[in-house]
Amino acid sequence: MPPPNTFTSDTFGARQPFTSDAFGFNDGREVGLRDYIFSRPDVETKLRNDPQAVIDAISEYNAKKGMITLGRAKIDKCNDLLSKLDPPPKTLVELGCYVGMSAIGWGDSLKKLNESTSETCKVFTTELDETIASVARDLIALAGLDDVVTVLDGPAAETIRKIKTEGQIDTVDVMFFDHW
Repeated sequence: MPPPNTFTSDTFGARQPFTSDAFGFNDGREVGLRDYIFSRPDVETKLRNDPQAVIDAISEYNAKKGMITLGRAKIDKCNDLLSKLDPPPKTLVELGCYVGMSAIGWGDSLKKLNESTSETCKVFTTELDETIASVARDLIALAGLDDVVTVLDGPAAETIRKIKTEGQIDTVDVMFFDHW
């Protein structure tokens, strides 16, 4: 019997069991990720404006550093589910941005699903930590999705209420809960 607060590979697709205590964040890996990505020699030739290449680069770093990102397989599965919705979703809200890997996947998917009307697609994603939110914004911009994905700083309830009050959002087609 696994100890309490232990998640197995079946739970999250991890390579081995790990405890909830292993989920450190805001320990420098997030800023390290940004430094790693932007110091790559192919940042302009391969990564700029290529969401899938940015996701792959985040995955490479994550394989070495063990961050709490959604992961390529889960992003692909979620995108497959989104592609089956009719009509295609145009507005997605994600609660829990972290470094923006899933938000990049959402933004890319919504643009592809709504090719003729991609200017009306919007992803709103929330992040509590300002430093981590800035990392996410930089990676989202590198992926060429800063016109589609908006990172909201602060508690989800407050930020969602604010964008609703300001008229930035009327309805939500998909909501993804990625809170810890």
